[in-house]
Amino acid sequence: MDEIRDAASSLQKLLAALETQENEDDQSPACVKATKLKARVHELEQRMKNVMDEKDYWLRRCVQYEASFATMVRRARSNSELREMADTITNPKCSRSSSPRAKNSPAHLADLSHTPSMLPSMIKIGPKRASFRLLQCSDMECEVLPSLNRTIQTQCRSKNNVQLMWDTPPTTILIVKKPNEPVVAHTMREVATWLMTAKHMRVFLEPVVHAEEGLDGTLTWTDAADWHDKQHEIDLVVSFGGDGTVLWVSSLFKTNVPPVFSFAMGSLGFLTPFEVARYEGTYQLIRGGFHMSLRQRLICTIIRSDKTPHVETIAMPVHALNEVVVDRGLGAALVELDCFCDDVALTKISADGIIIATPTGSTAYSLSAGGSMTHPRYYL
Repeated sequence: MDEIRDAASSLQKLLAALETQENEDDQSPACVKATKLKARVHELEQRMKNVMDEKDYWLRRCVQYEASFATMVRRARSNSELREMADTITNPKCSRSSSPRAKNSPAHLADLSHTPSMLPSMIKIGPKRASFRLLQCSDMECEVLPSLNRTIQTQCRSKNNVQLMWDTPPTTILIVKKPNEPVVAHTMREVATWLMTAKHMRVFLEPVVHAEEGLDGTLTWTDAADWHDKQHEIDLVVSFGGDGTVLWVSSLFKTNVPPVFSFAMGSLGFLTPFEVARYEGTYQLIRGGFHMSLRQRLICTIIRSDKTPHVETIAMPVHALNEVVVDRGLGAALVELDCFCDDVALTKISADGIIIATPTGSTAYSLSAGGSMTHPRYYL
């Protein structure tokens, strides 16, 4: 585009010079040539205008189809669509006898990369690898990848860098603190007062903490049914304590957990990255968007035999941030456990029990029992 603008500017200058020369002498041979050149300049200027109009037309078309095309590409594909996509990828062995459009396919380029005309140093061509294609799938979508030069190549296309941006500013915050710690309680009161007075936000406290502190302006809930309704109003959670406080926050929410800002005021700090002395600066992150570390939780449901009626002491299902442990309890003998995944038998275990840990819980009980650590960005 810059080159086109420069050319247009040069033509305008040339046209102005020709008009000046034409006005000075209308009968000279130079004037006749100038008139012809002027006509040629006008013709080139009209062509350039046509090119710019065509460019603007196709640019508008691209903008119109961009949103619909992005939706079509990113939508989940059915198994029949994926099979059809995989079957229509051009086979390198038949690309030379296919249509002219297929000759530009990556598979055809894979054959050309080994021809003597492309690589003069290769005099003899031996047997080639069998052609193939890759079907790369995630939980949501699949992508058919042709093999260039009959090789498997990978690309770094991680999408674990997640940033949350508020469409509407948050207004309601739940504050959870570590119990029986006077320093933590004092900090909680200071932050809660600052959020309500300076930032005009609604602050919820747990019923026990609300009764102990008696902080004016704070809100709470009365029972489990009331909390079931109130938890959907919470925009984010602020915790003061250690990793155990974060686990307690996770246990409060039986379904979806809002973003958790965890300030380090405990013994461990795997899940508490923020310093409490800088809580005022953290508010700018809350209002302007922030990067998140997504953590998985396990859903556990106990299904008992009809022959052994039992009343569960907790509501099912249970959401676990760290791990689910099945052990022998008070029994002295080993237990035998049949492990299935998606109704497929995996193994039979004869041991004290089994620990099923999330990546977050891989540094806790599972690690102490000899398990390996897993990065939280690796999903189960």
